[in-house]
Amino acid sequence: MSEAQSYRRRVGRWATIAVVTGAVVAGGTFAANAAVSQQGAPTPSPSQSQSSAASTLPSITVPMTDGTELYVVPVDNADLPGIRFGVMAGRAGVTGSDRDLIVANEVDGSDVAPGFHAVQAATTVDGVPVPQFGYYAGPATKITGIAEGGATVEAVLAETQVGGDRIVLFWFDPATAGTGDVNDLAAFDAAGTALPVGKNTVGHG
Repeated sequence: MSEAQSYRRRVGRWATIAVVTGAVVAGGTFAANAAVSQQGAPTPSPSQSQSSAASTLPSITVPMTDGTELYVVPVDNADLPGIRFGVMAGRAGVTGSDRDLIVANEVDGSDVAPGFHAVQAATTVDGVPVPQFGYYAGPATKITGIAEGGATVEAVLAETQVGGDRIVLFWFDPATAGTGDVNDLAAFDAAGTALPVGKNTVGHG
């Protein structure tokens, strides 16, 4: 398995993610439709480890387009050692389980290994358009990709930390990137130096 492979997952049926559940896709990022997953399996009771993980997560909310927003959620699953969190796209101005739309997280290795993680393609969930999103582990101050048609586009960034590790949430505005996949993701630091790519493949959950 190459380092460039992405690990995606949609919230599906068995792996616990925040208040939703999801089927682990071995060797890939897991992404899942939160509404479907909650119907497909009972919501598990929060465990001590999940509560501990949640207490260390940033309470960051990143506005996106079409009334959506991006935020960090805890991951608590024995099959995913080293994975503490994922990124959720949800409805802005909505509370409870109705807020969550689609989540993506790492499923192999460390969730803060240098590079891209949990890159989820633009999609529509319950009639709500969700732009392409993901996160980068490291000091990225600029993230670019190649949109359909060949144009280089730049992502919207929001920096935060998980357990002292720097991560950067990002998403691509459909107004400039379109609704197709933005591929060949690249990250750069403040000096313009290219950073490790990690797993920059776009996932379709």
